[in-house]
Amino acid sequence: MDLQNILIVSAIGYLVGCIQPSYFIGKMKGIDIREHGSKNAGAANTTMTLGWAFGIFTGVFDVLKATFCVLITAYIFESPRYEFLPFLSGAMAIMGHNYPFYMGFDGGKGTASVIGMMFGLDLIWGLVMLGVIILSTLITNYLVVGTVNIYVVLMYVSIYKYTSSPEILYISIFLSILGIYKHRQNLIRIKNGTEPTFRSTL
Repeated sequence: MDLQNILIVSAIGYLVGCIQPSYFIGKMKGIDIREHGSKNAGAANTTMTLGWAFGIFTGVFDVLKATFCVLITAYIFESPRYEFLPFLSGAMAIMGHNYPFYMGFDGGKGTASVIGMMFGLDLIWGLVMLGVIILSTLITNYLVVGTVNIYVVLMYVSIYKYTSSPEILYISIFLSILGIYKHRQNLIRIKNGTEPTFRSTL
């Protein structure tokens, strides 16, 4: 595969992923979102800290930026959505979200952007992933359980749908390990009984 195309796609995904509405909204409100609530630059913490309106906007934006990266890459390189380059672009959007350069590489946890990447790759599986996180959260009363389960969906899709591209499987394994690592403190708090429940935040 052309290294130049890989670098271009990676740059597109990362730079778009770096756009952090939670951070900019927080700055407009005179705060650093990472110093409040769960100290995470994501939609859930934005909701808890600044309210549902800003939280929903942040979540939708974080989903769509990864979707955009997948679709624009597929368009630019005229390649089917299931091929490697669009997937790589979406994955790099997640990395940009998690590690934005202008925030000292301290961003979000990537949940919304993982869902957005899947929406760009396959609408049906994107809806499945969204359904899984919603149902898992409602059943267990913990958002982090729903979050971990979306990586189960990602791995399933990578293994059984994208069989022609082992690179997609490798990246999916990396993203899954990273996603669980980013949520390790939430999982520890569940074990200790100190993690806030989903319903308690409503």
